[in-house]
Amino acid sequence: MPIIKDKNKLNPIFLPFVNRIIEVAKSNGVQLIVNETLRTNDVQFAYYLQGREGLLTVNKYRKEAGLYLLTEKENERIITNKTSVNTREGHGAGLAVDLVPSEGWSAPQSKWDIIGKAVDIVAKYSVEHLENIKMMLVWGGNWKSLKDTPHVELKYK
Repeated sequence: MPIIKDKNKLNPIFLPFVNRIIEVAKSNGVQLIVNETLRTNDVQFAYYLQGREGLLTVNKYRKEAGLYLLTEKENERIITNKTSVNTREGHGAGLAVDLVPSEGWSAPQSKWDIIGKAVDIVAKYSVEHLENIKMMLVWGGNWKSLKDTPHVELKYK
């Protein structure tokens, strides 16, 4: 199964946060597109192999998962440390989304940073609600290793 991009597949608790992040980014001059919502184990494993295995192996798994094939250059970078999805959190539970500026993956860093700014703004104005549901908004651009600037997640505290 290819990448799932349907916002309606997101957990209904998370969807309003995603919609608001998209609105805040737009008000800051950045149009965001939903690149991925739910994720299958086949897709996750193909992502895991990237940067760890040779191009033929990586592309074999990517093809089976319905993903586009990589070039040698694209296969130089590790993009995840997870081999499978957890159905109780993140992409496996509809509690994570990957948002990309409308210019695509080559958008300038300043556009990616707007995603983080939008997450911060939405989290700031949702503190009480987030406390009530014992969750927090997380932006992958703040991670210390393997930064994931498109990634936004609603995590349990």
